[in-house]
Amino acid sequence: MSSSLDSELLSSGSQCVSTAIRKAARRSTQFYDVALSRAGLRSTQFSILAELKRRGVPCSQSDLAAALVVERSALGHNLRPLEREGLIAIVAGEADGRKRFVALTAAGLEKHAVAEVHWREAQGNFLAVIGQEEGSSIRDRMLAIAENPLLSVNVTNATVSPR
Repeated sequence: MSSSLDSELLSSGSQCVSTAIRKAARRSTQFYDVALSRAGLRSTQFSILAELKRRGVPCSQSDLAAALVVERSALGHNLRPLEREGLIAIVAGEADGRKRFVALTAAGLEKHAVAEVHWREAQGNFLAVIGQEEGSSIRDRMLAIAENPLLSVNVTNATVSPR
């Protein structure tokens, strides 16, 4: 490959891992959002309800943000409509009233059950397109990236912080 072609590929973003991951994330989010919209949710909201259901107990906003790999401010933005609709409750901590915990309500549990039917359908359709084995491989690779502490960003000084 010529150096001018290398430069062109790099400048177009085609060699950028982040660009490829973001494109795939947007495409898959759009795909799942269409299915989940039948339950009145977006994939980000479904992920929150699913994580709260998986935990089975209220959790701090910080712990929920860490589990979902999102900034606390972005989580707060996504929690507001869920709270407004009565799908979650944000409650003060018993030991420290300043700490906020997120709890799944009965309505949230019901909404999750309805949405899960649509999620399962989308999941099946997605895997039918890309294949079960490839889907498992992609999921495993993406989780390995999401959970890799060497890729964690230190938000305080916006540097990559190998731990």
